[in-house]
This record gives sequence, structure tokens and C-alpha cells, in this order.
Amino acid sequence: MILPCYGDRVFGQTHDHEMAFSFPYRMADDVIAGFAGTHKGGVRYPIPSFLQYQAKYPATYEKLNKMWEEE
Repeated sequence: MILPCYGDRVFGQTHDHEMAFSFPYRMADDVIAGFAGTHKGGVRYPIPSFLQYQAKYPATYEKLNKMWEEE
């Protein structure tokens, strides 16, 4: 099973209708338990979008970008 990561959803604007996945039916209980676990951990579906069309990333991302530019 492959799902877009949280960053893809928040910053890449991947929406619910763009998601597709499959899994064997025998894993259905595990998949449901996994979604319940992510919900308990604070991840909600659908994941909200960060709709700022000017590229503005978190300060930690900008700091890392500056570090890479220095090399």
C-alpha cells in the first residue's frame, strides 16, 4: 500500500480524490487498525491543505535549504 505522505498532502496539495491504494482483503483489519492508530496520533483524514501559492515553507525547511546552498 502506498499513500502520499503528510508533506505531499499539506505542501504538494495532493487531494483525497488523487489517492488510490489497494491491499489484500486479509489485511483489512490491520489497515483499519493502522488508520485508527494514525488518528490517535493526531493525523486526520482528510488532511487539510496548506494553500499558500507563494512558496513559503516552515522555518526549519528554509534553514536546511540555506545549509545545502553553502556546500
